[in-house]
Amino acid sequence: MFRKDEEAAGQWSPGHVTLCAARQAEILENASAMLRPGGRMVYSTCTFSPEENEGTIARFLESHPDFRLVRVKMYPGFAPGRPEWTSGGGADGELEKTVRLWPHRLEGEGHFLALLEKAGGDTGCGRRMRGGR
Repeated sequence: MFRKDEEAAGQWSPGHVTLCAARQAEILENASAMLRPGGRMVYSTCTFSPEENEGTIARFLESHPDFRLVRVKMYPGFAPGRPEWTSGGGADGELEKTVRLWPHRLEGEGHFLALLEKAGGDTGCGRRMRGGR
């Protein structure tokens, strides 16, 4: 948001990044607890911070072996995540399934997203709901 709001640049600090990454991890933890087996959720930020993006996803996957990353369709302007920017180096390459949207490649300020799927269960796709619907 630096281009839109000069105050945003003044609020940036390494400590603020750490605070935001912790907040993102807590949100992700709470959301994951509400997801049924077989369910999917999108984790998305509007920051370039690897700590909030690939780092948060890497830490989440390490502590939640029942989740996996799902590769999303890439569109013009999308770029794969940067596993090498994590403290562990993202050696398994799974973090390349995340997506970065760079402002110099498409309209917007830049974003990050990861599609996560919880293991087990039937997603219910193709099944009829009770009551014949």
